Amino acid sequence: MDIAGGDEIADMLDRLGKAEQREFKKAAKRSTREGLKPMHQAARAAAPRVSGRLRKAIKLRTWRRPKPGEVGMKLFIDPGKSRDDPAGAYYGEMIECGHVASGTYVPGRYMIRNAEARFGVAAQDNLAKDLAREADRVIKGK
Repeated sequence: MDIAGGDEIADMLDRLGKAEQREFKKAAKRSTREGLKPMHQAARAAAPRVSGRLRKAIKLRTWRRPKPGEVGMKLFIDPGKSRDDPAGAYYGEMIECGHVASGTYVPGRYMIRNAEARFGVAAQDNLAKDLAREADRVIKGK
């Protein structure tokens, strides 16, 4: 999901001082996380609860972008470090997108895709409002 206005935010960051840039980036991360929480909760709620491992493996993390002034978050299924890693679910992508088992196609559950379709537009609107409010707060020094 991409938010329009990234160039405007980058220009604003150029005008701000270094300390204000750090504050604005922190505020942007905070508002992005808050904006994506409903999507994260919906994806977790849609996950099958056989063992709870897949539900726990659906994560919302900061995504480090290569361009200065950009902040990102990603909602993903953590595969874990190995098959036995309890912090991840190696089979998460198969459940999300579908797979073939014993010669038969098993359709995907589309937990993350459905959560994005359901909450994506609202998350973008809320995020744009929150970012504008946070930018005003940082510029005014409150």
